[in-house]
Amino acid sequence: MILIELEEIRALASSLRIDEILEHSKAVKIRISANSVIDPSALVKEIAADARLSIDPSDNEILIFRPKAKQTEKKLFELKKWLQQFIKTEDV
Repeated sequence: MILIELEEIRALASSLRIDEILEHSKAVKIRISANSVIDPSALVKEIAADARLSIDPSDNEILIFRPKAKQTEKKLFELKKWLQQFIKTEDV
């Protein structure tokens, strides 16, 4: 199940043109550059509304996602659901 979630996250990241996703002990770092197709205004709204999100103070292209879940499988599912909101319905 974990491999399936990882593959789905990789596919989402690729379609959103996210440069990289790195898992750390308590957070996931997501590098979102100007090449990404994520609407910047939607991303800013998400950061303001979602306590799980913050910008890395040392690199403004890195979004820090702190999932509420502790188990790996649930963290992956939470990340996947968050990424899915940025996929335009016509792209699905």
